[in-house]
Amino acid sequence: VRTHEDWLADVEDISGHPVRFPIMADPRRIISATLGTLDYATVDTKGSLVTLRSLVIVDPKMKVRLILSYPMSTGRSFAEVLRCVESLQRADLGVFTPADWKPGEDVMISSESARSVTPHRVFDDLPSGKTYMNFIPDPVNTRAEIREYLSGALDDAPARKVDDTFADGFEEGFAKDDK
Repeated sequence: VRTHEDWLADVEDISGHPVRFPIMADPRRIISATLGTLDYATVDTKGSLVTLRSLVIVDPKMKVRLILSYPMSTGRSFAEVLRCVESLQRADLGVFTPADWKPGEDVMISSESARSVTPHRVFDDLPSGKTYMNFIPDPVNTRAEIREYLSGALDDAPARKVDDTFADGFEEGFAKDDK
């Protein structure tokens, strides 16, 4: 936990801004084992498995929405993290983002949605003969609109501290899902 607090201080010192998203410690590796984010090829000086550099996005209903994992030797791409968050926000609006999508580019809708919304681009000459690739303009066209959509929630959020009690609730949540 102390190393996480040190990391938060380092980030604030370098960037001039406090971290405004939750981070958590997993000293007993409960979450890491449950989510499969342990690096089985690497051990620390105590002989324990190390965790991959993993980003887990959990929604308010405790549903895991995304897991990105990188080996310890590879830094994360913040542009990719932001792209994924923006894609998840659009998924909440009922649209999907294709591979290599960037904010402002066309998004996909389901074939069912395409029955009530006229897509402006449909791939109907696919080898399968199916017409499931229906594209519409991005309903959230700019990052300013996304910020408005979020209503400044992060701007008013307090600086975060490390939460090492989250693992207990997380483990209980998985136990309930298994029943």
